[in-house]
Amino acid sequence: MQKPSSPFLASIFEFMVVRHYAKSTIEAYIYWIRWFIRFHRNQHPAQMGNIEVEQFLSFLANERSVAVKTQALALNALVFLYKEITYRVNSCRNSGLTLSITSSFAFTSSTYVWQWIAFDGGNATAHTGY
Repeated sequence: MQKPSSPFLASIFEFMVVRHYAKSTIEAYIYWIRWFIRFHRNQHPAQMGNIEVEQFLSFLANERSVAVKTQALALNALVFLYKEITYRVNSCRNSGLTLSITSSFAFTSSTYVWQWIAFDGGNATAHTGY
């Protein structure tokens, strides 16, 4: 497991190592976060939101035809990114102000399963339906 060359990804890597995340989890999350950033032409995640997450997850499901579990892993990486990394950065910048509720939707075209993650002050709740 090698530390990424990108300072942003390296900070995520270090954050996860210090908190004793499993090696496989670190590798998978860094992979999906990197792909998410590259998909949106290297735009910083703090400048993106629900629409970009939806676009990426829809691309994975519809264009790349990834399995539902693969899409769920990508979603989990993005939930981690926005809950643990981006939220903390924004909270520090805003002097303790919490983020407003943010929603991310993951659609899978084959089974019509949707999953909704709501962030409210750093707490995430997941909802799944058919």
